[in-house]
Amino acid sequence: MNVQWEQISVPLHMGRVHTRVGGCPSAPPVVFVHGFVLAGDYMMPAANRLSPFARIYVPDLPGYGLSDRPPHLDLHHLGDCLAEWMQQLKLSRAHFIANSFGCQILVDFAIRYSELVQRLVLQGPTIDPAARSLGTQVLRLMKNSRIESPGLGRLMLRDYWRAGWRGIAATVLTRPLGVIERLSRQPDAYDLVILDQTMPGITGISLARELAAARPGLPVILYTGHSERITPRDLEAAGVCALVHKPVEPDVLYGLLKTHLR
Repeated sequence: MNVQWEQISVPLHMGRVHTRVGGCPSAPPVVFVHGFVLAGDYMMPAANRLSPFARIYVPDLPGYGLSDRPPHLDLHHLGDCLAEWMQQLKLSRAHFIANSFGCQILVDFAIRYSELVQRLVLQGPTIDPAARSLGTQVLRLMKNSRIESPGLGRLMLRDYWRAGWRGIAATVLTRPLGVIERLSRQPDAYDLVILDQTMPGITGISLARELAAARPGLPVILYTGHSERITPRDLEAAGVCALVHKPVEPDVLYGLLKTHLR
């Protein structure tokens, strides 16, 4: 199906939101909301199929894909940005299709902005009750990525790289130092921590030292593009169990997670 998609940049107070627009101009609007870190590209096959029957909008949420990166992100802020995005596009109401973390954003959005919502379609909105820890979810993500199509795997690596620490942290924590605060409140709630060496306000190796002091023995994996600046003595002193080089190979990370998630 040959669908013509317009690529637009929608200005918000926090920056610009990259958006794909296509389909039937006179049909009801349908908005696709992507999931954890991945931007809107992976939803395009479904968007293409629906395009003859709806006016389709596929945004990259703020902080992800080709959209601008605001200084602060969390679930509520993403919902507020979605409402402002609709206002800028003069969408008074729309149908929404969401996947994974996008479902959580939309449920919060629908509660606070019910007047903007016609219908919700939520795919994969909840976590398996037997696998709620972050470590288990990351392990399953890496395991599943080995059986996905190669094209989707490339999209995942690209979008994770674009989002960086800030984009990933938005779905878990709003700032790196929040790791210490949560660990002090729930010291046994976390199985493993993955850190980027370059993060807002603190380096990964410095944060690893604080984690080691707060909870000795907690596995910490550090990934970096500047490994020549980190010595084995630095890693040992910080309690880092493994150093991963960028770009991160899924099989390498999966092996490390399988080894250290006991």
